[in-house]
This record gives sequence, structure tokens and C-alpha cells, in this order.
Amino acid sequence: MRRKSCDKTVKKQSNIQNGAAILLLTAVITKVIGALFKIPLASAACLGDIGFGYFSSAYDLFSPIYSLAVAGLPVAVSKTVSEYAARSRYNDVRSSLAHSLKLYTAVGALGTVALAIAVIPFVKLTDAADNNMFAFFALAPSFFFCCVISAYRGYYEGLLNMRPAAFSELIEALCKLLLGYFAAYFTVKLTNDAALGAGAAILGITVGTAAAALYLRLYNRIKGDGITAVQIAESPAEEDGTGALKGLMLISLSVAAASLSNNIPLIADAVTVKRSLSGLNYEAVYNIRNIYDADYSAADISVLQLPVFLYGIKSKVHTVFNIVPSFISVLAVGVVPVISACFAENAPERLKLNVNSALKLSCIISFPAGIGLIVLNGRVTGLLYGGAYPAAAGTMAVIFGAAAVFAGPAVLLTAVLQSVGKQNTALINIAVGTVIKFFVNLTVGIEAVNINGAALGTLAFYVAVVSLNLISLVRLKIKPDVFGSIIKPFASAGACGAAAYAVTLIGDGKTVTVTAILLAAFVYLAALILFKTLKESDISILTKSKSVVKFCKKHRIIC
Repeated sequence: MRRKSCDKTVKKQSNIQNGAAILLLTAVITKVIGALFKIPLASAACLGDIGFGYFSSAYDLFSPIYSLAVAGLPVAVSKTVSEYAARSRYNDVRSSLAHSLKLYTAVGALGTVALAIAVIPFVKLTDAADNNMFAFFALAPSFFFCCVISAYRGYYEGLLNMRPAAFSELIEALCKLLLGYFAAYFTVKLTNDAALGAGAAILGITVGTAAAALYLRLYNRIKGDGITAVQIAESPAEEDGTGALKGLMLISLSVAAASLSNNIPLIADAVTVKRSLSGLNYEAVYNIRNIYDADYSAADISVLQLPVFLYGIKSKVHTVFNIVPSFISVLAVGVVPVISACFAENAPERLKLNVNSALKLSCIISFPAGIGLIVLNGRVTGLLYGGAYPAAAGTMAVIFGAAAVFAGPAVLLTAVLQSVGKQNTALINIAVGTVIKFFVNLTVGIEAVNINGAALGTLAFYVAVVSLNLISLVRLKIKPDVFGSIIKPFASAGACGAAAYAVTLIGDGKTVTVTAILLAAFVYLAALILFKTLKESDISILTKSKSVVKFCKKHRIIC
């Protein structure tokens, strides 16, 4: 009997890790698709800097909504469903989907109406040019569809079936790429109006959320959920529906707050940046315009358009930076169940080992990315979007690069605190960072700082959050392995950055930038091996695959 129970537990852990691997792979693919969407969208052949500024203003509010649909609300449903499934209460499993659909559909409908009503006052508050209403109106329906998506994704994730969630993400991303880009391109060509083009791009994204919701609905109708008639017949009668709905609401509020918290920098920028820039007097705006005139012909941009123009430049650099926290948040999906299990089993040594492995992996990803942005300055933005971008994007790339160094560990440690039952602590830490972010963002209204204030605010936010999270872990007597998890990856990233910088001394140009990136990647891998940074436990937290471990040992990637 014990053997059977053990086999069942091992199988469940394997399913969790396989599911996390599917979601991680999907996240990588959707990020690539997202880059293929935004890079040509921001080009002069499509929206251009001003049009991309309009688009980004709306997209920065869509990102939290999308985060809710992917990593927020589904967690509440998944937790409820998995608990019922573990107790073989399959009638309650089915009713959980019905309850979540009712709740999330109602929330989605109300949210869509609220967004539509708030569009006009919000645009008048944040955009002096008053041209961004098209994009925000096109955005509003996506809230409804994302809520519907959340119910289905959470249901299947709770049953350890990650494929519906993965395929729905791919459908959404492909619709965004094809419909969003071409809708924007043809709208701009036909109307010569960048604001309308931004609205068309956002409409393509909204259609993508509708397509994903339709796919999940059809999947449920046609494929079902894998629960057999025998399981339903042998299952106890379902519990009180009102109590279950209230429980779902409470969990949903908690995870929604945690999910939204990771998007605080974008929300803060959408609310404060353009408004602060619009508050500058004419002389200050004229001086700022002259700063960027050499590279952007900014003299052709009106005083009212300058805030939108600069916001578009900021969004280009932020898109590159945001790969780090986005990727780490997906990584957390794979490591958090393992950490939660150690906490639930009261295994402090394994808990400490897995927390340090997770922290190390986040540092291994974020440190070289951040240092690379700092060293390469605006070259990465120029490589992706075209142009040298020395004046505006160069300075912001350095600041955002520093922010990336802290962003990965900050996001990961927030997830760790939530997995050990310290959700409130994590939210308080983020709230402190949010207050700091809003205050630093106000420096955008200082002529000498201007748009760089948004990047400085993001840096301040992540520095505050990661510092407070580390203090919280120490108080929980989960002491980070500073040397193994932080210093070793940083030393390897330092070598990586030095290699990239050495190549940039040759000159400018895309060939030099690509060469610098490739050499830096090779040096980084060599440094990780030389410093014996990775251990078998670091790989095992993500996958139990013996072949992966064997490959890493054979090539001395792990010690």
C-alpha cells in the first residue's frame, strides 16, 4: 500500500515538472513571437516612435491583464481543482469550473465596462495630445476574454494537463503577431494616422484573446477533462456551492494582487510618465527636444507629441529589459511547487537547498542579461529596432540593465515567499517598492532627467523589493547562500560583460554587436563551468530527467 502511494506521489511530481517544462517552453516561444511582433511594429515602416508610444501606453495596461490570465487567476482555480482531485472529489472538480466561469465572466464583464467608462478621463489625465482613445477602447474587451481564459487554464492546470493552456497562449501570440501587425500596418498606410494604427494593433491583440478563449471553450466541449463516468459515480456529492464560490473569491483576490504586483512598474509608467512630461514648460520641452534632435529629427515633433514620442523610445528599451522578469516569472512556475512541497513536509534542509537553487538560477539568467545591457549600451536596441539610439535609448539601456540584475531575484523571491505561506509579506515588500517607484517616476518632470526617470523608478523598485525579500527570508531562517547563489553567477556575468565590452572597442555596427553577444555567451558558459557554479540539485529542481543530468555532467556543466 505504501509502495503504491509512493509511486503515485512520484508520478504526480513528475507530472508537475513535465507540465512546468511545457509552460516554460511555451513562454520562450511566445516571447520570441512577441519580439517578432513589437520590433517591426515599432519601425518607421509601421507605427514609428510616436505610434509606438500610443501603442505602449495601452499595452502597458494590457500586460497586467494578461498576467492575470496567465499567472494570476488560473492559480486560484488550479489550487481549488487540484485539492479536490487529490481527495477524489470529482463532482467538486467539475463544479469548480462552473463556479469559476460564473465568477470570472461576471468580473470580466464588469471590468470591460469599467475600462470603457474610464478611457476618456484617463486619456485626458495622462495624454495632453488626447489621441490615445482608439487604443484604449480597443483594449477594453480583452479584460473579459482574459477572465474567461483564466477559468479554463486554471481548471486544466489543476488537473495537471498543461497542453490547453500552452496551445491557447500560442494561438493568442500568433493572432497578436499576424492580426495586430498587419492591422496596424494597413491602417497607417491608408490613414497616415499613427494613433489609429496603434488602436488597430491593440484590436488585433484583443481578437487574439477572444480566439484563445474560443479554443479553450471548444477544447472543453470536444475533449473534455479526462474524468471518467466511473470516477464521477464513485465521487462524494459536491459541497455547498456558495461556500466554494466564496473560497474561490478569496483565493482569487490574493493571487490577483500578487500577480498585478509584478506589473507595478508598467502601471506606474502608464499613469505618471506622460503626465509628468506634459507638465514641463515650453522652454524645458524645447531643450529636451534639442537633446534628441540629432538622432531623431525631434524638431519635427510638436510640444504635445514629445511625451508620446519619448514614451515610445522608453517602451522599446523596456521591451528588451522585460524579457528578464517575464522569463523568471515562468521559471517560478516550475520551482514553486517543489519549494511548496518542502515547506508542507517540514523539511528545512531540502527547503533551504531548493530556495538557493532557485535563487541561483534566477541570478544566472538575470545577471548576464543586465550586465550585457549596461555594457552594450544602446547597441541592443539599435540591433533590434534599427538606428544607433545613442542619446535616449543608450542611457535608459544602462539603467534598465542595472534594473534587470535585481529584477530576476526580486520576482523569484516574491514567488518563494508566497510558496512558504508569506503572501502578505511579499505584498508589503512590493507595496514599499511601489511607493518608491511612484516618487522616483516624478523625476521625469525634471528637465535634466526627463524620460530617464521612468527607468530610474524601475531600478529603485526592484532594488527595494529584492532587498526586502532577502531580509524576509533571513527572518524565516532561510539563509541565502550568498557565495554560491549570488557571487559565483555575478563573477561569471562579469567575465561575460568584459568580453562583450572588449569587442565593442573594435567599433560600431550590427556585426560588432552580434559578435560581442556571441562571444559573451561563450565566455559566460565557460566561466560557469570554471567556477563550478551549477550543481546537480540546481538542474533537478527544474527536471528529474536523468538524460539532462547525464548530459550536463558529461560536458562538466554541473559539478
